[in-house]
Amino acid sequence: MLLFYIGIGTATGAVIRMLATMQLNSAFKRQKFPWATFVINMTACLLIGIFSTHFHSAPLKALLISGVLGGLSTFSTFSNEFVTLFKDSTTKKLAINYLIASLIIGIGLVSVGTII
Repeated sequence: MLLFYIGIGTATGAVIRMLATMQLNSAFKRQKFPWATFVINMTACLLIGIFSTHFHSAPLKALLISGVLGGLSTFSTFSNEFVTLFKDSTTKKLAINYLIASLIIGIGLVSVGTII
């Protein structure tokens, strides 16, 4: 049954990510910084802090954390965007800033989420 919850949650998270990506890419046209992935991943960091602290039911955690947030956040896209930016000599500094901001702010938001 937990796999069912994870599957439903993952599908939901992936759809939310796609809709959010389309909206954010439209809002941040012509920006080299990958704002859509950054905002989505940082939102997932905050939510995982909240959900992991406040929800204790295994099915609910499976649905929300492994499922929805697993489908919403995307480490592979983050990694690909970092490598792409880093390969280009004009955006190496931006790549490093993206990496540092994602790690520091992401960990900070998980911590904030556990406090909320």
